[in-house]
Amino acid sequence: MEQECMLQKLTAADIRARAAKAPAIILPLASIEILGAHGPVGLDLTVAQAVAPLIARRTGCLVAPAIPYGDTAEFCGMDGTVHVPADALEAYIYAVASSLLQTCGARAVLFLNVHSLNGFAASAVCRRLTAQGYAAATADWWAAVGMRGGELLADQQNGRGHGAELITSVALALCGEQMRMERAACEKPLPGLEAVSRWNGTPFRTYSNFRAYCQGGAWGDTTAASAEKGRELIERGVTAVAAFLLEAFHAGTAAH
Repeated sequence: MEQECMLQKLTAADIRARAAKAPAIILPLASIEILGAHGPVGLDLTVAQAVAPLIARRTGCLVAPAIPYGDTAEFCGMDGTVHVPADALEAYIYAVASSLLQTCGARAVLFLNVHSLNGFAASAVCRRLTAQGYAAATADWWAAVGMRGGELLADQQNGRGHGAELITSVALALCGEQMRMERAACEKPLPGLEAVSRWNGTPFRTYSNFRAYCQGGAWGDTTAASAEKGRELIERGVTAVAAFLLEAFHAGTAAH
């Protein structure tokens, strides 16, 4: 019989016994944000709640309840989007993670980041926890999926974009009944996206927002998106994160 991995379903005594042996507690970070005209605003949360247990079962980890709201400053108040400023989010993530480490007896925490912009706050928290003698790391879910499954995309130019083929395929696999594909705009990104992206991989960085990237909150051709493709992308992403987690938190290197 498969062991329960969700922290909220275990007793306090069971949590402490399990956490002492687990490589880490996984703390998913999500967001509530616009996903074009065709996707639910809570997709990141849906993904976080679906994939975190898959990763946990492969690694022996426990999973804490996901933090649903995130840093969406670049979305500039677009419809359906909830924004938590980075400093407030950092303080909240730190409070949750440090409490988990102190009261559960865990050796480490992995922030499973299903909204890339949360990475700024998560990185700061990891640095703080590491300075305190804990082991902490982040895994950017969408970047991991794109790294492992990019060749599956028909839209090689913009398929990794917000609400594009990659994300839409994963959404179709997990919550297809919530998708409104007849509304998908398949929008070409505005020039502002290229202006920011051109500095990727260099020592330089500029900043902008989604109103400079697109009109409807998503871009890229979604016509080739499919649930079948989404299931394969999820499998590849789970495999990548699980492998990283086990290597990063090997029993001989985790500190507490």
